[in-house]
Amino acid sequence: MALAGIDVLACVPLNIMSIIVNCTRAEVFAWVSWEDTHYGFSRIDQFPADVWRSDSTANVALEVTRWLVVIAGLMFFAFFGFADEAQKNYKLMFSSVAKRVGYTSTGTVSTRIGSVSASTGYVFLP
Repeated sequence: MALAGIDVLACVPLNIMSIIVNCTRAEVFAWVSWEDTHYGFSRIDQFPADVWRSDSTANVALEVTRWLVVIAGLMFFAFFGFADEAQKNYKLMFSSVAKRVGYTSTGTVSTRIGSVSASTGYVFLP
């Protein structure tokens, strides 16, 4: 519910801003055909940063669209990455990797000769 609430609180104002900017700054043309609508669809224009940074509306719109994806990803991870089940899987993965490099969670490190206790520092030979 919290994720949905944050989504509503964040998306509604941004979508309203997007509609207002598109309605006030973009020219609207009459619909002719799908061929006309999709003409030049694969063309990608490139503009120097000085051009789009000189227009404050374009600058804000571009930067917002860049960073919203990052913020949304971090928020999604914050909700689901710190859950109990996710932490359990992180521990399983860590112990699996640690086991492969010779580290155990009991405080001893396995070597080819024997094992070394972390608490006493004694070497135990097989």
